[in-house]
Amino acid sequence: MKTKLIISGSLACLFLFSGCASTKYQFLHSKDEIESIEIVRIEGSSGDVPELSFEVVIVDVGAFLNDFSRLNINKRFTDPEGVYIGDTAMRIQYTNREFELITDDGQAKYVYSDYYGTYYYFQYAGYYYFDVEEFNTLIDKYISHS
Repeated sequence: MKTKLIISGSLACLFLFSGCASTKYQFLHSKDEIESIEIVRIEGSSGDVPELSFEVVIVDVGAFLNDFSRLNINKRFTDPEGVYIGDTAMRIQYTNREFELITDDGQAKYVYSDYYGTYYYFQYAGYYYFDVEEFNTLIDKYISHS
């Protein structure tokens, strides 16, 4: 009996302290509010606004989201990661003009603040990371079909 408790406790601790867990991606807003999805390259920033070069606009958003939902996604339980100059990202644009950038290892969110009356860019918002090969395969699939 003691052995089972020790093993169960050890497994619980291992899970709790592993630092990540498989999960589903939590978008900034509901999928119904997605206006467009683009594949972009992060070129730099001007203040809080990222400078992006557009690679391709996703025509079939539903099919893309379906493919995206099949990616292996893990969630960090540590400090979030952001996006960086040179990264290729998915830009999810919402109907309220807010957007998020998703890379294989981090996310950034550009949201409206009622308090300041303007938009703000949150560089380090990424608690999710993806299998790099799967993520790049998805990106390449849509770039090659453009």
